[in-house]
Amino acid sequence: MAVGVPQVPNLCHTTGVAVWQTSYDTQPLLHAGVNGIELADITHQRYPGLLVVLTASHSNEAQISVGGCMLNIARAAICLLMMIAFVGRSHAMKIEEFAAAIEPKLERPSADQIADFEQLIGHKLPEDYRNFLQMTGGGGLTKLIGFRKGDLQENVIQMAGLGIKSKGQPSDLVQNFHKPGFHPLPKHLLQIGDDSAGNPLTICLREDRFGEIFIIDHELVSFDDSKQESIEDAEKNGGLAISLAPSFGAFVASLRQAP
Repeated sequence: MAVGVPQVPNLCHTTGVAVWQTSYDTQPLLHAGVNGIELADITHQRYPGLLVVLTASHSNEAQISVGGCMLNIARAAICLLMMIAFVGRSHAMKIEEFAAAIEPKLERPSADQIADFEQLIGHKLPEDYRNFLQMTGGGGLTKLIGFRKGDLQENVIQMAGLGIKSKGQPSDLVQNFHKPGFHPLPKHLLQIGDDSAGNPLTICLREDRFGEIFIIDHELVSFDDSKQESIEDAEKNGGLAISLAPSFGAFVASLRQAP
């Protein structure tokens, strides 16, 4: 740590709060976090607009800003303790947890059904996503579970699956492969779900970006199948495609359930 940066009271350390420096200005910026996740990041996800920043003042006294209100270090420690009660339980969501949050109305697909789907689309599915499909037939979520990427913050409202809703009808995933609701999707993307704003959640099946999760801005979809773009062009095209995570497992781990 640079000279002049105040020491954080032991109270913070013993409660599992990690504090580290990220700049060497006259007022060094410090970040506080729990289990490797910044409190500022967690609180923004759960309580949008609540900003938590720990700084060193000109008088070399550590201060914390919570929602724009400055507190001295003694009160800051108490404030952090109170926050830990709410955010300290945040953890990386597991695929099993996410699957369990989907309404169990549709029958889970068999291994043969998943293999048949892979044959239909001409691709092996990423292993983590394949495991997810074995746990659920797809459907709406029964809990508020959301994601955030920059200024984008939405909830996942449903996940497509291979469960059959009615005899003779294709599953949602098969339907999405043939013609998703918003089309054309950028090349090599398969729609696997929807967010609360109506944007398709997709997974990439192209080898060099295999398994990457993208969200598609439905307001920018052309509905002209002759204008199907590459993923890279869609990323440049005003944000038609936005990468959310490098894999399905990483996407699920980034999700947060509302308290």
